[in-house]
Amino acid sequence: MDSWALARTRERLAHLHSAPDDTPVADHLPRRFLHGDYHDGNVFFLGERPAAIIDWEQPRLAPRAWEIVRALHFCFALDTVPGTAFLRAYRAHQPLAADELRAGAELYGALQERDIWTYRSVYLDGNPAPRAFIRPPPYRPFPALWREAGLR
Repeated sequence: MDSWALARTRERLAHLHSAPDDTPVADHLPRRFLHGDYHDGNVFFLGERPAAIIDWEQPRLAPRAWEIVRALHFCFALDTVPGTAFLRAYRAHQPLAADELRAGAELYGALQERDIWTYRSVYLDGNPAPRAFIRPPPYRPFPALWREAGLR
């Protein structure tokens, strides 16, 4: 796993050196109070119904589309079938335009590519839990993964 982390870090650095050095500005997206770490592991269920959301350590004001894209990434690994079902269910309760979701994906992708939380936590803070997030190479930029998923 350590060799995976090193190889992916080298590949990510090469990508970042060749990528534009601009994070998309999402000022046009409305900001809302968000959980900040929403995923299926932070939801308690009573039978099949959500009963509570836990782990409120990262709340923030941010575009909701950022957290929706993050949930699609963390909960479903951008798998089209469950991701489409999630978006359909979300949109049954809240309108979400395709351009807002696209802008959220651009913001999330740019921030994700520059985020080193997993490696910092594992290698500097000595926390073994995030090792589960270290994937084998090759590193694939989030925007490419998002395009391939076709989630809209």
